[in-house]
Amino acid sequence: MPHIGGTFLSSHDPKRLVAWFEDALGVPMQRQGDGGMAPFPVGDSVAILSVQQAREDAPRPPAGPVQKEPYGRQTMMLNLRMDDLDAVLVRLTKSGSQVAGPVTYEGLGRFAWTRTPDGHDIELWEA
Repeated sequence: MPHIGGTFLSSHDPKRLVAWFEDALGVPMQRQGDGGMAPFPVGDSVAILSVQQAREDAPRPPAGPVQKEPYGRQTMMLNLRMDDLDAVLVRLTKSGSQVAGPVTYEGLGRFAWTRTPDGHDIELWEA
């Protein structure tokens, strides 16, 4: 069975996106060149979240307000599992980030959605 090795987000301003992950979500990023990365333990392995410089002609995510369950707005969405969703939502609000939710789904947990400064939708999940 395959294992996820990493998720790579391209950004037209990777330094800003790395700072957003640190300040708004509390994700400690290891800075590398113009971008950065964060290792996430997954069982006996590690998956990487990487932020890297986008090519000049790379498409930008669609604009619009953050929505609950924004599935289909973009071709892929990052889901991050949170230990304390309420604390993360306070951080996001203080940083000026848009937030939708939280919503509780019986048997699954609590979910909220936000958007990076580059327009990538991110789902936040507290089991």
